[in-house]
Formats: sequence, C-alpha cells, structure tokens
Amino acid sequence: MMKRTNFLLLLAFWSFGLWAQDSLNIQKLGQFVYPGSSTNDVWGYTAPDGSEYALVGLTNGVSIVDISQAPALNEIIRIPGVNSTWRDLKTWGHYAYVTHDNPILPTLPNNGLLIIDLDSIEHGKTPEYSYQFPAFFDPNCGGGASLQVIAPSGISGPYSAVPASFGPALTSVSITSDLVLAVDNTAPVNDGCEPFINAGAINGRIALIDRGTCTFVTKVQEAQNAGAVAAVIVNNQPGQIFAMGGATGSIGIPSVMISQADGQLIKNALASGAVNVTLGKGSGCMDSMQTAHNLYIDEQGVMYLFGSNNPQSGVCILYDVASDPENPQYLSTWSEHYLHDGMARGDTLWGSAVYDGQFYVIDVSDKTAPLTQASAPTSSQFTHNSWISDDNRTLFTTDEVAGAYVTAYDVSDLGNIRELDRIRSGIDSIAPPHNAHVYGGFLVNSFYTSGVQIVDAHQPDILVETGYYDTSPFSGTGNFDGAWGAYPYFPSGRMAVTDREEGLFLLDTDYPRAGYWRAIFLDAVSGAALAGVSVSDAAAGLRLTSDLSGKVKWGSLPTNLNAAAYLQGYDTSFVSVNLNAGWVENDTILMYPPDFQVSEGNSPQIELFPVPSVDGQLFLDGLTGAEDRLRVLDARGRLYSEIILKPDGRSRRSFRFDGARGIYLLEVYKGGERMSSHRLIIE
Repeated sequence: MMKRTNFLLLLAFWSFGLWAQDSLNIQKLGQFVYPGSSTNDVWGYTAPDGSEYALVGLTNGVSIVDISQAPALNEIIRIPGVNSTWRDLKTWGHYAYVTHDNPILPTLPNNGLLIIDLDSIEHGKTPEYSYQFPAFFDPNCGGGASLQVIAPSGISGPYSAVPASFGPALTSVSITSDLVLAVDNTAPVNDGCEPFINAGAINGRIALIDRGTCTFVTKVQEAQNAGAVAAVIVNNQPGQIFAMGGATGSIGIPSVMISQADGQLIKNALASGAVNVTLGKGSGCMDSMQTAHNLYIDEQGVMYLFGSNNPQSGVCILYDVASDPENPQYLSTWSEHYLHDGMARGDTLWGSAVYDGQFYVIDVSDKTAPLTQASAPTSSQFTHNSWISDDNRTLFTTDEVAGAYVTAYDVSDLGNIRELDRIRSGIDSIAPPHNAHVYGGFLVNSFYTSGVQIVDAHQPDILVETGYYDTSPFSGTGNFDGAWGAYPYFPSGRMAVTDREEGLFLLDTDYPRAGYWRAIFLDAVSGAALAGVSVSDAAAGLRLTSDLSGKVKWGSLPTNLNAAAYLQGYDTSFVSVNLNAGWVENDTILMYPPDFQVSEGNSPQIELFPVPSVDGQLFLDGLTGAEDRLRVLDARGRLYSEIILKPDGRSRRSFRFDGARGIYLLEVYKGGERMSSHRLIIE
C-alpha cells in the first residue's frame, strides 16, 4: 500500500487521475469533506420514510448528512459544539445522543449531553436540539478516596483521588502521615519500579510515586516493602485519573491515584519541606454529567455513559432514556474501574477498561445495582472497545496500540473465558485497530491508517479478512490518523465511515464469505495425532503447524489450496483442497513412515514397484491371476480411483495411475476381499 511519500509524485498522480485507493470487495459511493474540522465517530439514523442519515462527530460539533441520494451527500445541519478530539453518538427512537470528552482547551465550557430530536428531519425541517447536564451519583465526587493536605498551608485542602481496585479498601479510619517521594536507583528514579534507596525515610509514611514504566501493583508492592503505610501514585499525563488495576498479589496497604497537576504541586512543596496529608474514604455526592468519552444505548432504552466527567472520576453512568427521551433519568453508577467504552445487550454490559487492559462482564439485570461477574485481559492489554456476537457467545475486542489485534474470545462460560483467534489489518499489520462492530456473522473494523476492514467471523476461531477500503492512503502508517469509526447498520446495506482527515465516506459491499479448512494429521499406522506437522502453500500464503492434537485450521477467500505437509520421520503428504464461500472442509490426513508396508490375507507376497513413480507407470508382482480390482485411497483415506485388472495368467501386471503428486494407499482386492495394501508415491 502506498502511504505518504513524495509530494510532487503524489501531485502527479492526482493531476493525471491515476490514483486509486486500496480496496478489496468494497466500493466507494460518495464522500463529504469538512474543511477546517476533523471527524471522529459516526452513527446512523433511518427515518420512517426510509431516508438514511449519517450522524458525524466533528472536533467542533455534529454534522447530519443525508446519504439517500448517493453519490450526492447533502449536509442537513451542522450543530456547533465545544472543541474536543472525541465525540460519540448513538440513537434511541428518533433521538440522537452525543457526548464529548475533555475540551481541547481546559478553560472551554463543557456541553454535557447533546440531545437531537430527528423527528422532523424527513419533512425538511431543521432538527431541534438541546444540551443537558443530567444528575448522577458519583462515588468519587469529593474523593472516592479523600486526600486532604494539612500542611503546608499554601497547598492545603482537598484533592481528587481514586482508590486502586487492588489491595485493602480505604475505611472510615483515616491515615495521617507525611508524604515522601520514592527514590530508586534506576532512571526514572521516582517511578517506584525497583527497591527504594530511601526506604528509611518512607518507613511508616505515605509513599509518593510517579506513574509509568512498570505496573501499579509493582509500585505499591515496592512501597509496602519499604514500610509505607499507603501509596499515592501521580498520573504521568494530564487528564483523567482512574481506578488502578492489576493482580492483587500480596498487597496489604491502600493506594490511590492523583492527577499530574496535583502531584506536581505537592512535589514542588516537598522540595521546600514536609507535606502532611490525611488519606481516607470519600463519601461521594451527587454531580452533573459534564463530559463522557463514549456512550451506548441498549435495546431496552438504557443509556450507558463511559469515561464520564474526566478527570474526576470516570464512572460508568446508567440512565433511562426510554421513559422520557428528552430527560434521561439516572439509574446507577459502576465505578470499580475506568471504562473507556462498552456495549450492552439483555442483562449484560461488556465494558472496556483501556488502562487495565481488560474487558469486564457486568450483570445489569438490576439496572440500579450493576454487579461485576468476570474479567479477562485482552491480547495487547490496552482494551479500547468490545462488541458481543449476535448469539452472545463470542466477544470481539480491540486494543488501541500499533501492531495490535482485533481478538475473539469465547465467553459462553464466564468461568472459562478463552481466546479463539486474532487478526490484524491485511493492508498494514502495524495499523492500530480502533472500533470493531458485529454485523451478523461479520466484523466491520475501523483500523485507523489502513481504513475500514471486513472480517468473516462466522467461524470465530478462524477470522478471515474478506474486504477492506483504505480511506486515507496518504496518512502514513501505524499512527492514529485515518478511519475512526464505521456504521454498517443501514437497511440499505451501505456503510458510513469517518476518516479523521478525509471526512465522511459512504461505502458499499456485498460482505463476501470466506472458505474454511480444518484438518487433523494422524500416523497412518498407529492412528496417533501428529503435532508439529508443517503445512504450507506459498501461492496461497498458507504456513501452518499442527498443534498438540494434530490439528490445523485455515480460512481465506475462495481458492484452491495445494499444500505440502512435512514432519521429520514421515513421507511428505500433498493435499489439495477447494475452499468454497461459506463452507468448511474437514479432513483427516494420514502420514506414512518411509518403511510403511502392509500385507494381509493368505495370498502370496505381492510387491508394488517402482515406488516412488515419476510417470505413473506401475507394476504389481506376485499376483495369482485371480485378483481383479485395485482401490487407491488418498492421504485423507478417501477413495481416489478404482482400477479393474483382468486375469491374464501372468504374475506381473502393469497399470497406469494418473493421480496428482502425493502419497496414496493402494489396496488389492480379490472379489470383495482385500488381499494386500501398499504405499504408493507419485512424484
């Protein structure tokens, strides 16, 4: 794929109209650009008359675009909003709900929740909208933990702090002590990743540690080893603070996170003298929703706001929008971890805890009391989004880092969550995945610099890329430009995709199916499964190794495989497979040791030669003249051909076998009785 290279060269392509974007099985229907603004997420709305509209998030507002007359895309309205990199949009009935995360400038006012009434849009009227700030209970408001600076007086007062999800919880009994900045002997020296060289000063006090380099649990463990009574972790980037996650280990002291700005203020004061604080349990309070990173609305009309009111809490807030769509009613909060995104169906919320690198399974059968059921780490441990399959058995996740995967997990048994398969972009393997959406048996993935991807996920343990469209081929590689979101749920089958630089794309596809091959390799003599069999077909890009149970699996767009299977101590087997769209080919492949010979019955010894045969001309010696039929089985034990031999009084018979290169089993029959079996090799 071509990415940003020489500007003059690209100009030449544009000038002569030679440039075409990388695509496979996806066609462009139209495009709408936004000069002076970058796009973010996208959703869709279908009016009662069947007209379809793309709801486009912009850094400075929301755009509603009529896509029904493609290739003409007509903007109906652009609603201004606070400047923010992040917007998310979802619909309930004829209402659209829009959130934004922190403004680009912290001094800008927040818009809260934007509610757009789309009821009149099909009549050519301008949709009405309003900004609301619905109330919710924030367990971290005023401090999910309460960090109060007692001295020095110049920085005294309460500071926002969020307790970790591991270790003992803060109780109503407060801890009052001096803060001591941790120092170790490896740069950066304040990150607490190695034993503290100032353990004597920290013993009996509260350790102040910078975030970064190692896990939160490691930092708190080192503080505990140094004798600290608690640990305060300073965020290493501006913005949100959140509940630190990790395996509990042997942590016996409480810990909290504070913001980068507050941490720097405290460290400045420490440079001049002692800083005395009281660390305790916060009481929580009612707050109003100011910002949220993401939202989802389930089929029951329950709205979930994720990453809300950063940097203060990041709780997930549940609202009822079905009862009164213009006035969401607060239901509950879930605040065990910072959820970056999520989706819900039925009684289950699937939450993506990006900083924990895990997805959380939350029981929301009682919408007023969410209850965590299970969690599991994702493949690159930076869990950006999660989406459940239509049968609720497979969860698909993305990790928003370069070189990461879209990964499938079997969640049918929450006590035994298992990874099934993972896939990258076929255009650019280091492009970060952003959002994955389930569309029937397919995934539609926005993949930043490699555009949008279609994955056939009907066999979730064999994920196959069957389509792609690079929305911004000049965007470079491996960064966070390009395709942000994709909406595949229009009744027309069209797909709306937002590209951060190139605007809104309207695309079309027939969602091509993959073909699948599953095989097990067995020892032809003992029947034992064979691990470590190397299976390859260079033309098809196939290169597999059988697992401990002797199995391999493969999927691709329809093609013919001609694979060679090799294992030391066995003859090479050759397998031909026709992969047809939507079909699974299951095979048992028998591997023969070089000295394999079988003779059965009471007939004289029968010999086959030459083995191997180059031209297919073969001879059988030792026949009695009564044998009348040969059966040739392929390496999968299936009948390949049958040859009739007429008795002629001679003990040596010749015959020709015109099979493809490979290993076969030749069986000699007299009537219906098998007399002998022989290994047949064609080169």
